[in-house]
Amino acid sequence: MRMLNRIIKEEKGEFGMGSVIGIAIGLIIAAFILIPGIQVFAGQIMTDMQQWWLNSISSQIFPR
Repeated sequence: MRMLNRIIKEEKGEFGMGSVIGIAIGLIIAAFILIPGIQVFAGQIMTDMQQWWLNSISSQIFPR
């Protein structure tokens, strides 16, 4: 019975370590692939919002 308990505990520990390593790999992949894409997307949104503000909204709110 003690031998069985020890085997189960060892398997739980290995599963936990595998999960931590899997999460770390996922975060590293996200950092190198997803984040630069999001940065480009956010920059495009900011550019479009600036153009929208300058070309339509600011002239209506602050007429010259």
